[in-house]
This record gives sequence, structure tokens and C-alpha cells, in this order.
Amino acid sequence: MKIKKTRCWKGYAYLNGINNIEVYYIAVSFGYGHTLYTCKKCGEVFVIDFENPRFHNLSINEIVKDIKCPNCNLELINNILKYPETFVYKNELGHFVSSVSQTHGNSEIIEFYEIE
Repeated sequence: MKIKKTRCWKGYAYLNGINNIEVYYIAVSFGYGHTLYTCKKCGEVFVIDFENPRFHNLSINEIVKDIKCPNCNLELINNILKYPETFVYKNELGHFVSSVSQTHGNSEIIEFYEIE
């Protein structure tokens, strides 16, 4: 699995009394067709380019059916969740809803494993 640089915004989530848990979300206004997903066991984050013609009309589980997480070695089929809507923090699942103003100045380039 290779690394892909992706423009994102940083957000801050809350889980079980803990504030300011960093999460990233795609800077959609930059024209990317990318989506972030996470391994539900270890929290590794992946980027998928759904504009890839190979993924046309495929579900996320069909796309990852033969892929294991490079961090924890878990098979990703049925173990991958949309990120940052769901994130893993200290072995617990949290949920994030963006309320941050999206401006070009607040974005940054983050490296994620790409599922291709």
C-alpha cells in the first residue's frame, strides 16, 4: 500500500470527557473525489479515490475485500468505517461532525495509506 498526500482540514472531536481529539477531513472544495476511511480496530486512516474507474459501482467492502490493515493486519472487509464520522481513540469508537469554517488557509497536506 502506498502513501498519498491529501489536502485536509483539521477538526477537534470529543469522546468520553476528552476534548480536542484531532481528526482530519477532506478539503472537498479543492476538487478531490477522495474519501477517508478508518480501520475499526487500530484507527489507521486510509484515503480512497472514488473517481478511480475500477471502483465504479463498488461498495467499500468490495473494494477492500483482499486488503489487510498495514498497521494491525486486520482484514478490512467488514472492518472499515467512514472517517472522521467515526474515529478510533484509545480503542474506543468516537463520532465527529464538522462545524468548522472551511477556508484555504486552514487546510494542510496529510499523508495517508491509499487504497487503490
